[in-house]
Amino acid sequence: MNPGRVLFRRDALRVLAAMLLAAALAPSAFAIAPPPQPFAVAYELRHNSMLLARMERTLRPGENGTYVYESRSTPAGLFSAIRRDRVVESSVWDFVGERPRPLHYEYHHTGRGADRHVELDFDWHTGTVVNTINDLPWSMRVPDSVQDKLLYQYTMMRDLQNGESELAYEVADGGELKTYRFDLLGRETLKTPLGRLETVKLQRVSGDRRTVIWCAPQYGYMPVRVEQHRDRNVVTLTVSAIRME
Repeated sequence: MNPGRVLFRRDALRVLAAMLLAAALAPSAFAIAPPPQPFAVAYELRHNSMLLARMERTLRPGENGTYVYESRSTPAGLFSAIRRDRVVESSVWDFVGERPRPLHYEYHHTGRGADRHVELDFDWHTGTVVNTINDLPWSMRVPDSVQDKLLYQYTMMRDLQNGESELAYEVADGGELKTYRFDLLGRETLKTPLGRLETVKLQRVSGDRRTVIWCAPQYGYMPVRVEQHRDRNVVTLTVSAIRME
């Protein structure tokens, strides 16, 4: 056997082994993410001490490797006697690597006279999203990192679990591409209906609106309290129950 050929084969095998090891250690865009843990979480929405609505959010497996994140809100307390609003929001999504990727989003607000229906269909072959608002469609190009208005909230939970500190999301919102940016304000122990919880406190400022969010690491960084400040008005969303499945 030719000694030169033997040496060449050995060198080639070493290079191949090094490449395989590097591929195994390097982050991969096609890595399979662990399946999310389904959950159901209930909230109460209040203005000052007045109960306005109840909200339930659920995460569950969908079809063909997809997942469904859904939010339902209905009037509650004395407010339910004068309002019949129903808000249903849902996001069907899958993973690209370990990143949630939206496929289909819906928003339906009914019972207030002028109903509003929104659907977004993401076409990842063309890098576009078709927005349909009250049966009027139009299309726009979107980046690979885009999120819908519901899914980004779950993506933020995953980012916090992974130790991310730069929390900024490009969101398809009302036919536009908007950046939702959150600042970390630190940690805070919060008294909740579930007991005292250690939380991470976040803030987003958009125009004259300031949103503060408390996320509980104990529940996968689930938001357990949200305050929205605008002028002198404060609306508060507080967790009332969590079920991890």
